[in-house]
Amino acid sequence: VERNESETTGESAGDAGEGSGVGEASGEGVGGSGGKGSGRSGSGGGQSTQILRDMNFNIKKSTQTNAEGRTKQVLFQLASTPSTETQERADRIVNIAKQQAEKATPKLPPLYPSQTGVTEEVYDKLYESVSKEISQLRVILESVEARERERVWITMQNQGELDDNRLVDGATGERNIYKRRGNHDPLFGAIQKKPKRLRFVVDVSGSMARFNGSDRRLDRMAATTVMIMESFIGFEHKYEYSITGQDGDSPFIPFVDYSSPPRNKYQRIRVVNQLYHNAMSCNSGDHTLAAAHHAILDVTSKEADDYFVFVLSDANLQSYGITEKSLSAILFSDKRVNTFAIFIAGEQTAQFLTSNIPIGHGHVCMDTSSLPHIFKEVFQQSVLNK
Repeated sequence: VERNESETTGESAGDAGEGSGVGEASGEGVGGSGGKGSGRSGSGGGQSTQILRDMNFNIKKSTQTNAEGRTKQVLFQLASTPSTETQERADRIVNIAKQQAEKATPKLPPLYPSQTGVTEEVYDKLYESVSKEISQLRVILESVEARERERVWITMQNQGELDDNRLVDGATGERNIYKRRGNHDPLFGAIQKKPKRLRFVVDVSGSMARFNGSDRRLDRMAATTVMIMESFIGFEHKYEYSITGQDGDSPFIPFVDYSSPPRNKYQRIRVVNQLYHNAMSCNSGDHTLAAAHHAILDVTSKEADDYFVFVLSDANLQSYGITEKSLSAILFSDKRVNTFAIFIAGEQTAQFLTSNIPIGHGHVCMDTSSLPHIFKEVFQQSVLNK
């Protein structure tokens, strides 16, 4: 989905480049990643960002930058002007996203990305910052019940098919002489015969690196990825998960495959380095919808106990013509899949988007400590909807 013309110039990203910026380059950037003065990026639209300068990347209180304020105003105007976002336009955006997903080829990240700065020491600090949440999430993953229920004959019913074994009881006046097919719910939970399949789609687009200096969104995404990888260790019999990314170049950037999750710390460090490398070097653009649709198609390609797709984004969607209508159309296109959008930046925009999709399927998470609670709600909701 192409970005609006007003967002493709350095002037539209003036907040990131006006005055004294964080980046080292200067000049008038093009491609939405630079501005006048000394900004985060120089000419040519490249990215320059400082990663993990400390572990204080969570936003405890609601803060709003000038850019977010303008986004909120635009969204308010769109919400109050129905003609701005017609159903035809939403359908066209959805159709384009589906075509992109079906034709997507993997954008393979470099096996050993350089100059990202995520060393073993940095990874250990990152792990320590979310260690409590990892412990909480592992308890939740251990306690999740199987969705699949065994179909059996339930006897002693007052309606259904006549039970041949109770004909004599019927002759004596007994009424509960029927049987019917139903789900068997064992006393101590169901036995999970197949693993659950989960796909995590992470945003590694240029905006993640561009605004990381102001709200630490890319650092939070890295911490979330560490939490996911560390939490699923040892649960391979219950869960198969994959992590893919999306940016302006591709809706399908494979980081972790279902069949081969990272088996040691050094493989997990490589994944985090790949996240940073992609966000700092990719072209401007967004493939959130195509990535979500691709995830839904891929996660259901193999039979499983249950299906989950989590789309983690910075909520910078309106610039590309994506609204809650097109987002919902993609997320809920397959009833077999439990789909959820989790926004880790752009709080004002994210609040608007989540308020217009079904309750429980959209979350705003400015603090990684709230993620275990979100996942707990997600799994509980899945079991209740069986």
